[in-house]
Amino acid sequence: MALLATACGARLTPSQIAALDAQGGNGNGGGTGSGSSAATTAAAGGGSSSGASGSAAGAGGTGAVAATAARGAQATSASAGVATPGLGVANSVCAGPASGPGVSASEIDVGNVSTLTGPVPGLFLGAIHGMNAFAAYLNSVGGICGRKLVVKAADDDFSSSGNASATQSLVNNVFAMVGSLSAFDDGGASVLQSSGIPDAGEALTSQRFDIPNNFSPQPQPLGINLAPYIYLKQSRFADASQHFATLMENAPAGIAFGNAQKSGLESIGYKFVYTDRTSSRPRPTSPPTPRR
Repeated sequence: MALLATACGARLTPSQIAALDAQGGNGNGGGTGSGSSAATTAAAGGGSSSGASGSAAGAGGTGAVAATAARGAQATSASAGVATPGLGVANSVCAGPASGPGVSASEIDVGNVSTLTGPVPGLFLGAIHGMNAFAAYLNSVGGICGRKLVVKAADDDFSSSGNASATQSLVNNVFAMVGSLSAFDDGGASVLQSSGIPDAGEALTSQRFDIPNNFSPQPQPLGINLAPYIYLKQSRFADASQHFATLMENAPAGIAFGNAQKSGLESIGYKFVYTDRTSSRPRPTSPPTPRR
């Protein structure tokens, strides 16, 4: 949540930021997950940050808005001047523009680009289910400043070009991108960066992670935890460390993580005798003929 709170300044006036800070005395800004991320981004106003996506610091201030929002407290409707169920955000925040990309008087639209089809149908369908579940909960307690949260999903079809076109189809029609998940998210990274749209979601490639408007709720830098492998190399399985193999999915995220892990193991003396970057092949339409 703290990661996303750092991004809330771009679309807020100084008085709105001050109103948010006034609420922030008891929040801790911690925790992860696309559900709470959506609440923070939408409620606080989104916006992009000039800092790196993985460098969130501090707990209080606007980070506390997320904790308040998650409790589903009452929000004040600026237009009606009365309390309405929903997020616990200040009157000045809800008094923001009633229209804009993905924002109307009745709803706030967020986008999600995930892998739904391809060699592994439904690979990241859980990303869509998770966002829809959170939106359903949020709407059940009044939405955001009285507006309904709507998730608009697109499928990248397990390819970088598909990710780029799916992202492009949404960025001009939604308030923010939230919860997108794909091993091919390098494809849409340039689209996200040029649009400046807030992108609150787990980046699996460096191209997406490094753009200033990506806010990964659980940053995962490339690398590998070497501790268990050091133990294995010093145990009775030492010989096995000289005959290692690695199998990587031929996707940007798979290759990047695989190469980083391979390099890490090689740095402590592991030897790789076989490396395979498998191609993305569809499943056979009929089972293979059994060998006799």
